[in-house]
Amino acid sequence: MHSETFVFTDEAGLHTRPAASLVQLARTLNAEIILQRAGKSAPATNLLKLMGLGIVEGDEVTILADGEDAAEAVRQVRELLGAAHG
Repeated sequence: MHSETFVFTDEAGLHTRPAASLVQLARTLNAEIILQRAGKSAPATNLLKLMGLGIVEGDEVTILADGEDAAEAVRQVRELLGAAHG
């Protein structure tokens, strides 16, 4: 299991476009990826559940990944979300 916690910095929040990109990325990796925020979690392959986390600028978000590509999954998800600036 690999994980990383960071502060989400996109002023638009985790809106549909970056969330959909995250779902596409998660489906290409050989790892189960979960995002957590404020005690709630969602699989990175489920757009509606990701949107339901209500991630906004300044939120602390944790990426959890388990599986063959876990370390790479955490890196790529962090890069995608870090680059998801409005």
